[in-house]
Amino acid sequence: MREVIARLVDGSDFMEFKPGYGPGTVCVQASVMGMEVNIIGNNGPIDPQGATKAAQFYQLADQSQKPMVFLHNTTGF
Repeated sequence: MREVIARLVDGSDFMEFKPGYGPGTVCVQASVMGMEVNIIGNNGPIDPQGATKAAQFYQLADQSQKPMVFLHNTTGF
């Protein structure tokens, strides 16, 4: 997911939220075409740590009133 995000955002530059916690869930702040956005993505099923991380990031991001982009990478079960 980090590679996909790097291709989507300006200059492949983004700031990750809690990269060591719930590593399957990726939460970043970045710019797309000059507009600041928040991005949540996942690699596979979301585990409890990833869900907690995403919820915290979503609450903080909501306060900034920036657009949220959701990306998912979950295969069938």
